[in-house]
Amino acid sequence: MLTYSLRPRGGVVHALEVSEALARRGHDVELMALGRPGERFFREPKVTARIVRHEPLEGPFDERIKAMVASYRDGLSRPLGDGRFDLIHCQDCLSANAAVELRELGIVPHVIRTVHHVDAFSSASLIECQARSILEPDAVLCVSQPWVERLEREFGVHARLVRNGVDRMRWRPARDAAERERDRAAAGFDGHLAVLGVGGIEPRKGSLTLLDAFARLIALLPERNPLLVLAGGATLFDHRHEVDLFRARLAELGLGERVRVLGSLPTASSSTSTVLPTCSPSVHHRGLRARGARGARL
Repeated sequence: MLTYSLRPRGGVVHALEVSEALARRGHDVELMALGRPGERFFREPKVTARIVRHEPLEGPFDERIKAMVASYRDGLSRPLGDGRFDLIHCQDCLSANAAVELRELGIVPHVIRTVHHVDAFSSASLIECQARSILEPDAVLCVSQPWVERLEREFGVHARLVRNGVDRMRWRPARDAAERERDRAAAGFDGHLAVLGVGGIEPRKGSLTLLDAFARLIALLPERNPLLVLAGGATLFDHRHEVDLFRARLAELGLGERVRVLGSLPTASSSTSTVLPTCSPSVHHRGLRARGARGARL
């Protein structure tokens, strides 16, 4: 199982969870990822794991992406070239490109790719990387039906559906009202209608739309004292422009005291509601998590 990062991004979490689920069924799974020197997985995998080390380049973004693919390809050539593995399964475009290059060199026999979503990249290297990762693998999977249909329509690729899931031991409702109140107090949510957004501040997450919608919520329900909490955001990509726009709009609306940007957290289970301000079907798993915790979904 190949993934491009050690950070708690959706594809990385999916890679860990699928690897562990396969291992529980008796399969011999090894998880491989690209990481900087000294960096570790955001949580310790319960399967054999290997980190291919990569020292990021200083230079233009496109050159950095190409260097990451080359480092991953070279680092994977020996462990994947000994014939031990029946399946080579990639969870992202960087992993898929590295694996496709190894296939072309005759080092691996095939490449399977799970497409979680299709990004609207502006970087030439990422546009090429994404297209190649969809068009050239030997088999493609998707985690939601809308993306199965879109890959068929836009790329002519017939993908199989393997749905996302939720760990119900992790994303569960409070056991009782007392536990919920303790969680809310610990999070500082007492007296607030707490609205949780997951995924940080970036265009695909609809962050600016969310901020404007939150301002309307305050006007509609001032007596509930709404609080917007943004969790997550560990990413490979540079979203500083979106963050700058978000901060400017936040200042314009005068909502600084009502918005908390928390970054990556081990869990977030005590909000009143979970909000999904996006037209992208790739984030449907956040709705599943909200359902698992029996929170309201907006």
